[in-house]
Amino acid sequence: MDAGKAIAMLAGQGPGASILDYVICPALGDDGESMDRRSLMPKKLPNPTNVPPIIAIPTTSGTASETNGAAVVTDTTDPNKHRKLILIAEACKAKLILMDAGLTVGVPRYPTATCGMDVLTHALEAFTSNMINPYSDSIAKRAIELVAENLRTVVVCIQTDHMKIGVASA
Repeated sequence: MDAGKAIAMLAGQGPGASILDYVICPALGDDGESMDRRSLMPKKLPNPTNVPPIIAIPTTSGTASETNGAAVVTDTTDPNKHRKLILIAEACKAKLILMDAGLTVGVPRYPTATCGMDVLTHALEAFTSNMINPYSDSIAKRAIELVAENLRTVVVCIQTDHMKIGVASA
């Protein structure tokens, strides 16, 4: 999904557009300890006018990448280091999200586990945030409970070729 967001954004910028102009690359300041605030702004802001509509179809669960306009891309211009760069653009938000739990069946053990931990991390962040309310707390608490009740079972049940757990369809 991140590649699709970046491609759609670039397509709307016209010929010669470079992803390196629209991303941020967080870097340390001159003191080697603090964040260089200049590194948190892209060189250019994308023009959203011509960005084609994005349709997101997630095949893993947990990242929620389909819900936002952010993407992580790898800078491969320097063969000695691959830097992770961040694209954040409102125009990169999906116009339509198609979700099918069946698409997550068969995802290997490692990505399933890391996506489950991502869900847990987001839920813990929400639950411990200082901007809480009863509604957000209840959702966060339930997400934590669901991860605790199900993640180990899902990861353990993943077989090399397929998953033994069936997925109920709506």
